[in-house]
Amino acid sequence: MDLGLAGKIVLIAGSSRGISKAIARAFLEEGAKVVITGRDRGRLDAASADLATADPAGSLLAVARDFTTDGGQTRTFA
Repeated sequence: MDLGLAGKIVLIAGSSRGISKAIARAFLEEGAKVVITGRDRGRLDAASADLATADPAGSLLAVARDFTTDGGQTRTFA
């Protein structure tokens, strides 16, 4: 299905597992550039490795952040 997402940038918070990780995969399969985030670097790395199969263009960026803190939000979006 072509949803017209090719080249669009998507940030998915808390996406190292579960539904959010599945959403990240769907966006990658549609050709979007995807940023996944999570607090646990190990889980994030594992998710990134798993999502690599849906990312032939290398459009995935994994960023370890805790959005429950002001510092985590500022460091990501500044």
